[in-house]
Amino acid sequence: MITAVTVERTASERKGGKISGLDITINVGVDKVEDETVKMKYDFIVSYGKEAGYIVVSGFAIAKETKKMVGEIDKAWKDKKELPDTYRKEVANVISVYGTSNAAIMARVINFPPPIVPPPMKEKEKDKENKK
Repeated sequence: MITAVTVERTASERKGGKISGLDITINVGVDKVEDETVKMKYDFIVSYGKEAGYIVVSGFAIAKETKKMVGEIDKAWKDKKELPDTYRKEVANVISVYGTSNAAIMARVINFPPPIVPPPMKEKEKDKENKK
């Protein structure tokens, strides 16, 4: 379970060109593994297009896990430079929430739209039945 997320660095630039998209990239790397603690470095990057600009939020996420999970994380990182499949989504979701909230504030300062992507819409089962 991720117990702390910190911001160590932020950067943003508005280049003046037309906004041509909204791409969000999350890069995560294992920085340190100790007992039942994993320290991960992350970069949350929002790009509004090559000519428009970007926002970067970087820092660390600290997780407290079982020794078994810490072992799996350490092995996967040493062998493949990636997090285990079962763990990757959890880390990405936490960093996404934290990165989005901080990037939204930075976007306001440099007059970009906030990097908030609405969730995909789903039809309720009841609505599907009524359409038949």
